[in-house]
Amino acid sequence: MLMAQELQELEEITSQSANYEYGIYYYYIEKGEGANDDTMEQFTLAVRGGLRVPQEYEQDARCQVLGNRRAFKDNMFWLYPAMIVPDRMGSDTGSLVNIVRQGVVIRSNEEGVLWFIGGCAPRYWRSGKYYIFQGGTQLGYSTSNIKVGGGTRINAKALEKYAVSLNENYMQICIIPVLLKPNLQWKDPTYYTLTSNTNYQESVNQLVLPSAIPQLLTYQPKLNDLAIYQINNFKYTKEGHTYLSKSVSTHLIELSSKFPYPYPGLYTAGLVSPNYPSQLFLGLMRVVVINFPKFSPFYSTKNLLYPDFYNFLASPSFMLNDMSIGSVLYLGKYSPSNPDMCSNYGVLGLVSGITSFVVNIGGQIISDRGLLSQPPPDDFKWGFYILAVMKVPDASNIDGFIDGLGQREAVNIVLGSVRSARRAVGSLVASGVLAGIAFAAVMAVEDWESEEQIVSDSKKYVEKLNRVYNEVLNFINSCIESQPNLTRNEKIMYAQQVQEYLNGLMYDVDAEESEDDIISFLEDELSLYLENQGISC
Repeated sequence: MLMAQELQELEEITSQSANYEYGIYYYYIEKGEGANDDTMEQFTLAVRGGLRVPQEYEQDARCQVLGNRRAFKDNMFWLYPAMIVPDRMGSDTGSLVNIVRQGVVIRSNEEGVLWFIGGCAPRYWRSGKYYIFQGGTQLGYSTSNIKVGGGTRINAKALEKYAVSLNENYMQICIIPVLLKPNLQWKDPTYYTLTSNTNYQESVNQLVLPSAIPQLLTYQPKLNDLAIYQINNFKYTKEGHTYLSKSVSTHLIELSSKFPYPYPGLYTAGLVSPNYPSQLFLGLMRVVVINFPKFSPFYSTKNLLYPDFYNFLASPSFMLNDMSIGSVLYLGKYSPSNPDMCSNYGVLGLVSGITSFVVNIGGQIISDRGLLSQPPPDDFKWGFYILAVMKVPDASNIDGFIDGLGQREAVNIVLGSVRSARRAVGSLVASGVLAGIAFAAVMAVEDWESEEQIVSDSKKYVEKLNRVYNEVLNFINSCIESQPNLTRNEKIMYAQQVQEYLNGLMYDVDAEESEDDIISFLEDELSLYLENQGISC
């Protein structure tokens, strides 16, 4: 239930959002005036309430604001963008802007396999491990950075194939298979639907101007901040290869637990690309920036729509760049046929590329892609981004998207590696290795070229985790055995419960961590488990 003051504040944000969105439409689409200082001055007045806004904009803005609020306040992490980053990169990688991308993760029709659909950077990425973070976790697990619940490998041949399929302006999206911990119930993002009687595709087809006002949800401001903070220590060199610093992964896990920042913008249909089927694309989205973020209706919202740490970032941190490729557009619209008068707030599409950045610098209006990778100069006045937007597939039509993007060969290479890894887990289990240890050991292997190679390379991790497992089990059994107030049957019961819990925890450990760190993590988890049962170790 919304408090009266909170409801009033949300209504104010709604009104500001409607002014902002309609101002973009009115001055850049309907009037067709293009970009100039007069247009921007009029737009600025509109943002401040100097424009009569049609009722449908107010209605849609209310649904959009309420959708954001629910996603943030109810911690709907499946609506948060996923972030992907490679373990290894090219030596010429200049900053995190070159390698961090965003996207969504959805289930496939194959057990234990997910699809990451989002931005990619084969130019800078290198063969090896890839990490994906969402909702404060690495593929669906707790915020402890020692836990690893899945991942993927991309080799050089696959990267070459992905690179061939990309287009700088319109399509920088890759579809990447991912191995997931067995039997995990993964939650896909909600898709935008207009009513309960329409599916995603039908709902997208019914989007018309002037009231299609999605918002780009992206970690761009904090990613910019992180890129600057770690400009000199985001990578290191070892044996001739350049690797991602572990501190970056720690920051990305933490960041992914926070709600992304909403960028309001106007969606327009009609994108045509000669290289890709039109049914894959939604259109274009225009995001205006004027001394950003002061004019955004979502800035300084008193923690109603996003974490308040965004309010302490410098204005240049809010400028977009390639780290927002793959980030998610969410939409909620007024729909009188639905009980709450709003459509299903969900994914409308993904940013597939940044086609241009029109910017006023020192009174000169220019469009320069080079400006996407650097902060605006001191005499920056205003500008706007044109984003290409792609539809989002689900498991039932993923093949059409893979083929439409020309990524069948690349996907098959990665999928083959993921399947080899899954078979390797099965082979280890069949040989007598505990299932959780087998999975964790395979996740630590550097390359997934074949089942036999993975099994061989995982043996050192299996031996290590077996030692860890036995030491932790002995510790916890000794603790249970030392409890004077437990009967023999109770001690046996707790020992069985704890061992079963430990078996499950073994799936999640990072086998590359030191034995001492893994032991400490497991003992802490088991001690907390027993503490909840009234037993103190």
